[in-house]
Amino acid sequence: MVSKLIDVFAKKFNKMARRTSAYNYNLIYDEDSAIGMLSFDGFCVEFDYSLECGGEVEKSGLGIIIDLSQKYGETFKCMMYDIMPYVDDRDFTCWYYCFVENTERMELCFDKLENDFFAIFPKLQKALNDEQVLEKLEKQVDESVKITVGAAAYNDMEEELQSDRTNIAKGQADLAKALVMGLYIGNEQCAYASKAYCAFIEGDYKKALKRYSRKKYLLLYEKNLVEYMKSCREPKPLFDEKYFCLKERLREYYGSTGFVPFAVSALMMFFPVLFVCLTVYFAVCGIMYHNTLYSSAFEWYNGLYCVMPAFIGSMVMGYISRDTVYRRLFKKRYKRMKDYEAIFNSGKTKKRMKTFLYLVYVIILLFVFLSANNALVLTDNGVSVTGHYFDIVKDNYSYSNIDGVYIDGESCIMYAKGNEIYLSNFVEFDDTEKQILPILRENKVRIISSTDGE
Repeated sequence: MVSKLIDVFAKKFNKMARRTSAYNYNLIYDEDSAIGMLSFDGFCVEFDYSLECGGEVEKSGLGIIIDLSQKYGETFKCMMYDIMPYVDDRDFTCWYYCFVENTERMELCFDKLENDFFAIFPKLQKALNDEQVLEKLEKQVDESVKITVGAAAYNDMEEELQSDRTNIAKGQADLAKALVMGLYIGNEQCAYASKAYCAFIEGDYKKALKRYSRKKYLLLYEKNLVEYMKSCREPKPLFDEKYFCLKERLREYYGSTGFVPFAVSALMMFFPVLFVCLTVYFAVCGIMYHNTLYSSAFEWYNGLYCVMPAFIGSMVMGYISRDTVYRRLFKKRYKRMKDYEAIFNSGKTKKRMKTFLYLVYVIILLFVFLSANNALVLTDNGVSVTGHYFDIVKDNYSYSNIDGVYIDGESCIMYAKGNEIYLSNFVEFDDTEKQILPILRENKVRIISSTDGE
């Protein structure tokens, strides 16, 4: 799917580039991103598509980035949102489309982005050739970078740039600036793929204002947007619903259609995984304790240690196998969900998930072994017991080294070599009475009850 999205992007960009007044244009792409560059006098306009964008949630983003490195003499890039306050502070056109899930949506969003770009370009070109605007823009972006990326990262970048004038290679300074600017643009992409911005696009200004009020820091564009929404008497959607890829994907990701299939799939996998874990658990117990008189590991309630590893395993396997649930529970929306699945789980992601699944298998087996090993064991020669859950080697006590067992109500403590061993940590009291105490008595271990003196 991603390769098809890039093919559509390339086709649309090449066609659009020939309509512009750019003196040169170029297209660069790889397996999960594409950049179409339009070169104008003093600046470049980059139509940018990337599968990985913003943060962990944001995927498949299409937008415009302005490269002003020629103007400033150093790496300087920003999104259209940074420049719009100086072009038209009452123009709140959408310049970033996140969660573009299929080729049809790519064509729609690219066409919208292209038309909006051509409509604003005369004003944009005028602003980018105004020295006062460029000075204000630099200060504003620097301030935003400090707050969103962090003052430490910004100061490190400034030191690199200052040092560059003396003894540090220019390439190093440019690399530091490019890294910080890249992080800043990533933060911006998160801001314009947020629930707050989505509410504005939908025309729900009340919800948008409520969400923006929770943000600690607003970008200049967001401040203007908030003021606009507060003064607007007739809120309305920003554009037609066919462009609402952000709204639909946020609903898919956070809403019931994103969570329910995963939860159902995980629940369906839990009992089979638990059955396998219990089978392995009791098989390991049979191998480890087949020559013993008694082992607490065989008690059914100790098998419940397998619930946690089974839960973890079912979550991972449920994530991988949720396609079946998609297909059966959401037949009408299955194709759309598969489109989103393709951008959220690319080939690289699936490989990582398979590797992670193998790691989970190892962890589950480790937990099963530790659960089986965490037991009180009675043999012909004495008692073996683990000090705590993660002990691999048991402590061994011959019957002659056991000082005695003290019973107080349902509390049962065994004393051996100066150690106190609480039998209730391994078995219930009824099983202690029926299974353990008779064996200890046969081997002449003293049993003392709190009621003996009464």
